[in-house]
Amino acid sequence: MLEELIGGTPAEEDCAQVGVTPNWEELCRLECDVYIAALTGHFGHPPDGCRFRRKPQSHDFGVYYEVAAIAPETEEGSAWIERVSSGLGKWLEGGIIVPPVTYYAGAAAPAIHYRDVASCLSASIEMKIAYANDADRIRGVLTELHQAILGRRAAA
Repeated sequence: MLEELIGGTPAEEDCAQVGVTPNWEELCRLECDVYIAALTGHFGHPPDGCRFRRKPQSHDFGVYYEVAAIAPETEEGSAWIERVSSGLGKWLEGGIIVPPVTYYAGAAAPAIHYRDVASCLSASIEMKIAYANDADRIRGVLTELHQAILGRRAAA
């Protein structure tokens, strides 16, 4: 089997720090699980025999987790690993509008927005629907404004 570690969160996002962040082990698992959903959202479902999984890693201060891409040693498996190995830069690339956890500089503890993957994904879907509805409303207002401007020009 081929295996490639991708990281615990998108590369440009903050994440739980081993031995530093309160409840870091639980948050690290949550971030990995949401990251797997984001990777799947971005790259699509893995081909047969390929998968993402949360993999424990040893550290001086304890165990932390990363997402691993696992594939059979086939041409298709190698191609999939190569395609997904760079991971994501931001949560938004995988459709996650609000990450499960936000880390604020100087804060004693992070803000935990969601406790599970389903809640995080549901909130992202609801926000996308709301944004789409807002976008439709804004398009309508802009169309009316545009027509009013054209009407004024024609009358002048």
